[in-house]
Amino acid sequence: MSVDNSQLRFDLIFHWGDDVVKGFEENDPSFTEVKLIKVKGTEAAQAIAKALRKNCHVTDLSLRGNRLNDGGVKAFAYALRENSTLAVLNLSDCGVGNMGITAMAECLRQEVCTLKRLDLTCNRIGPEGF
Repeated sequence: MSVDNSQLRFDLIFHWGDDVVKGFEENDPSFTEVKLIKVKGTEAAQAIAKALRKNCHVTDLSLRGNRLNDGGVKAFAYALRENSTLAVLNLSDCGVGNMGITAMAECLRQEVCTLKRLDLTCNRIGPEGF
């Protein structure tokens, strides 16, 4: 039996830690669709976002349910101005407020932004964020 590896899809699910940042920084080609769990706070989100800036393999990143808050989401908004491959970003239930959504909206207006799908459901975005 022969298997066409180009058709295989792997979801890498990681607990937050130095190995995750290292994989992003080293541009590990196995990191294409990544789900991160137990990422808490702005500092952790900033470390991931910084590593994502130069990564050219991750196309789908889910941070769903992590407590990133506005500071963490702002870090991702800035990172996306340099990243050229991320197409899907799930920030559902990440504690995003008006400041975070404003930063993401500014990012989406940039021509260099490659996002095709952004999930911001179940956050605390008020009328000022629309």
